[in-house]
Amino acid sequence: MKDQTQSPGAVIDYSIDLADNIPAGAAISSIAWTADPGITIADQGLLGTIATVRVSGGERARGYRITLTPTYDDGQIDPQTFVVRIEY
Repeated sequence: MKDQTQSPGAVIDYSIDLADNIPAGAAISSIAWTADPGITIADQGLLGTIATVRVSGGERARGYRITLTPTYDDGQIDPQTFVVRIEY
């Protein structure tokens, strides 16, 4: 996912489709979202292969890393990170 931009008061959902990253013959067994201190993960979910996180907060003129870590039923783990920049 490309880096994203939001305003300090925004509450925004971001989604990543894991379909192209699932190892052959495997399935998603769990996901975990983490974020740098200062920005809030308000909610998260998984629907099929789409992992979604709801993000809020943050200070203007800062960037925060948001990481999705899916675990597959064959034991593989494939973290993916993007940055949310707080602007406006």
